[in-house]
Amino acid sequence: MSIKEISAIAIKLFAISLMLNIIVYVPSVILTMNTMERMAERFHGAEFQPIFYVSVVGSFLFIGVISAFVLYKLANSVLKSLPDPSESEPINVSETFILQVAGVYFIVSALQTFPSLAIAFGSSDTEIIKNIGHFIGSSFELGIGLYLLISPNVWIHTFNRLRGRV
Repeated sequence: MSIKEISAIAIKLFAISLMLNIIVYVPSVILTMNTMERMAERFHGAEFQPIFYVSVVGSFLFIGVISAFVLYKLANSVLKSLPDPSESEPINVSETFILQVAGVYFIVSALQTFPSLAIAFGSSDTEIIKNIGHFIGSSFELGIGLYLLISPNVWIHTFNRLRGRV
Protein backbone atom coordinates (compact mmCIF):
# COMPACT_ATOMS: atom_id res chain seq x y z
CA MET A 1 0.00 0.00 0.00
CA SER A 2 1.20 3.47 -0.79
CA ILE A 3 1.01 6.51 1.45
CA LYS A 4 -1.86 7.90 -0.66
CA GLU A 5 -3.86 4.71 -0.23
CA ILE A 6 -3.25 4.74 3.50
CA SER A 7 -4.30 8.39 3.68
CA ALA A 8 -7.43 7.77 1.62
CA ILE A 9 -8.45 4.86 3.83
CA ALA A 10 -7.80 6.99 6.92
CA ILE A 11 -10.00 9.74 5.46
CA LYS A 12 -12.76 7.19 4.80
CA LEU A 13 -12.50 5.92 8.37
CA PHE A 14 -12.64 9.51 9.62
CA ALA A 15 -15.76 10.17 7.50
CA ILE A 16 -17.44 7.06 8.89
CA SER A 17 -16.45 8.05 12.43
CA LEU A 18 -17.79 11.57 11.86
CA MET A 19 -21.11 10.16 10.65
CA LEU A 20 -21.39 7.93 13.73
CA ASN A 21 -20.61 10.85 16.04
CA ILE A 22 -23.28 12.97 14.36
CA ILE A 23 -25.87 10.29 14.99
CA VAL A 24 -24.74 9.77 18.58
CA TYR A 25 -24.79 13.48 19.45
CA VAL A 26 -28.29 14.31 18.14
CA PRO A 27 -29.87 13.57 21.57
CA SER A 28 -27.28 15.88 23.16
CA VAL A 29 -28.22 18.70 20.83
CA ILE A 30 -31.91 18.22 21.60
CA LEU A 31 -31.29 18.20 25.35
CA THR A 32 -29.13 21.31 25.05
CA MET A 33 -31.97 23.01 23.21
CA ASN A 34 -34.36 22.04 26.03
CA THR A 35 -31.98 23.51 28.59
CA MET A 36 -31.64 26.71 26.59
CA GLU A 37 -35.43 26.97 26.37
CA ARG A 38 -35.80 26.58 30.12
CA MET A 39 -33.17 29.27 30.71
CA ALA A 40 -34.87 31.62 28.24
CA GLU A 41 -38.25 31.07 29.92
CA ARG A 42 -36.75 31.60 33.34
CA PHE A 43 -34.89 34.83 32.63
CA HIS A 44 -36.74 36.38 29.71
CA GLY A 45 -40.15 34.70 29.68
CA ALA A 46 -39.66 33.67 26.04
CA GLU A 47 -40.46 30.30 24.52
CA PHE A 48 -38.78 28.63 21.60
CA GLN A 49 -40.93 27.83 18.62
CA PRO A 50 -40.91 24.22 17.33
CA ILE A 51 -39.44 25.47 14.06
CA PHE A 52 -36.37 26.58 16.02
CA TYR A 53 -35.79 23.03 17.27
CA VAL A 54 -36.25 21.60 13.80
CA SER A 55 -33.94 24.18 12.22
CA VAL A 56 -31.12 23.73 14.76
CA VAL A 57 -31.22 19.90 14.72
CA GLY A 58 -31.71 19.92 10.95
CA SER A 59 -28.75 22.22 10.38
CA PHE A 60 -26.62 20.09 12.74
CA LEU A 61 -27.49 16.96 10.77
CA PHE A 62 -27.17 18.70 7.40
CA ILE A 63 -23.72 20.16 8.08
CA GLY A 64 -22.48 16.90 9.58
CA VAL A 65 -23.78 14.69 6.79
CA ILE A 66 -22.44 17.04 4.10
CA SER A 67 -19.03 17.10 5.82
CA ALA A 68 -18.91 13.30 6.03
CA PHE A 69 -20.05 12.99 2.40
CA VAL A 70 -17.38 15.43 1.16
CA LEU A 71 -14.66 13.57 3.07
CA TYR A 72 -15.87 10.24 1.70
CA LYS A 73 -15.91 11.57 -1.87
CA LEU A 74 -12.46 13.11 -1.36
CA ALA A 75 -11.10 9.72 -0.35
CA ASN A 76 -12.75 8.10 -3.39
CA SER A 77 -11.19 10.66 -5.74
CA VAL A 78 -7.76 10.07 -4.21
CA LEU A 79 -8.16 6.33 -4.64
CA LYS A 80 -9.32 6.67 -8.25
CA SER A 81 -6.34 8.84 -9.14
CA LEU A 82 -3.86 6.22 -7.95
CA PRO A 83 -2.18 3.94 -10.48
CA ASP A 84 -2.66 0.20 -10.39
CA PRO A 85 -0.71 -1.50 -7.61
CA SER A 86 1.47 -3.35 -10.14
CA GLU A 87 2.67 -0.06 -11.68
CA SER A 88 3.93 1.56 -8.51
CA GLU A 89 6.30 0.47 -5.83
CA PRO A 90 4.28 -0.18 -2.72
CA ILE A 91 5.65 0.72 0.66
CA ASN A 92 5.96 -2.30 2.88
CA VAL A 93 3.09 -1.49 5.23
CA SER A 94 0.72 -4.26 6.07
CA GLU A 95 -2.98 -3.49 5.68
CA THR A 96 -3.66 -5.89 8.51
CA PHE A 97 -1.43 -3.93 10.86
CA ILE A 98 -3.02 -0.60 9.92
CA LEU A 99 -6.53 -1.94 10.46
CA GLN A 100 -5.56 -3.46 13.79
CA VAL A 101 -4.11 -0.11 14.90
CA ALA A 102 -7.39 1.53 13.88
CA GLY A 103 -9.22 -1.13 15.89
CA VAL A 104 -7.12 -0.39 18.96
CA TYR A 105 -7.87 3.32 18.52
CA PHE A 106 -11.63 2.66 18.37
CA ILE A 107 -11.44 0.37 21.42
CA VAL A 108 -9.53 2.91 23.50
CA SER A 109 -11.81 5.71 22.36
CA ALA A 110 -14.90 3.72 23.35
CA LEU A 111 -13.49 2.50 26.66
CA GLN A 112 -12.59 5.99 27.82
CA THR A 113 -16.27 7.00 27.77
CA PHE A 114 -17.64 4.05 29.76
CA PRO A 115 -16.54 5.22 33.26
CA SER A 116 -18.09 8.65 32.81
CA LEU A 117 -21.26 7.05 31.46
CA ALA A 118 -21.44 4.75 34.49
CA ILE A 119 -21.21 7.77 36.79
CA ALA A 120 -23.78 9.66 34.72
CA PHE A 121 -26.25 6.76 34.79
CA GLY A 122 -26.10 6.65 38.57
CA SER A 123 -26.39 10.36 39.24
CA SER A 124 -28.92 11.87 36.84
CA ASP A 125 -32.40 10.95 35.75
CA THR A 126 -32.94 13.99 33.55
CA GLU A 127 -30.40 13.08 30.88
CA ILE A 128 -31.15 9.37 30.65
CA ILE A 129 -31.88 9.52 26.89
CA LYS A 130 -28.58 11.26 26.24
CA ASN A 131 -26.72 8.71 28.36
CA ILE A 132 -28.40 5.81 26.60
CA GLY A 133 -27.47 7.33 23.22
CA HIS A 134 -23.85 7.75 24.27
CA PHE A 135 -23.77 4.20 25.65
CA ILE A 136 -25.16 2.74 22.42
CA GLY A 137 -22.71 4.78 20.33
CA SER A 138 -19.74 3.81 22.50
CA SER A 139 -20.79 0.15 22.45
CA PHE A 140 -21.03 0.28 18.66
CA GLU A 141 -17.59 1.90 18.46
CA LEU A 142 -16.20 -0.79 20.77
CA GLY A 143 -17.74 -3.50 18.59
CA ILE A 144 -16.25 -2.04 15.41
CA GLY A 145 -12.86 -1.74 17.12
CA LEU A 146 -12.95 -5.34 18.31
CA TYR A 147 -14.01 -6.51 14.85
CA LEU A 148 -11.13 -4.56 13.27
CA LEU A 149 -8.69 -6.03 15.76
CA ILE A 150 -9.89 -9.64 15.62
CA SER A 151 -10.67 -10.10 11.92
CA PRO A 152 -8.97 -7.46 9.78
CA ASN A 153 -9.10 -9.71 6.70
CA VAL A 154 -12.84 -9.07 6.34
CA TRP A 155 -12.12 -5.34 6.36
CA ILE A 156 -9.28 -5.74 3.86
CA HIS A 157 -11.69 -7.45 1.49
CA THR A 158 -14.28 -4.70 2.06
CA PHE A 159 -11.74 -1.93 1.40
CA ASN A 160 -10.53 -3.72 -1.73
CA ARG A 161 -14.13 -3.70 -2.99
CA LEU A 162 -14.40 0.02 -2.11
CA ARG A 163 -11.22 0.67 -4.11
CA GLY A 164 -12.63 -1.29 -7.03
CA ARG A 165 -10.01 -4.02 -6.77
CA VAL A 166 -12.05 -7.15 -6.15
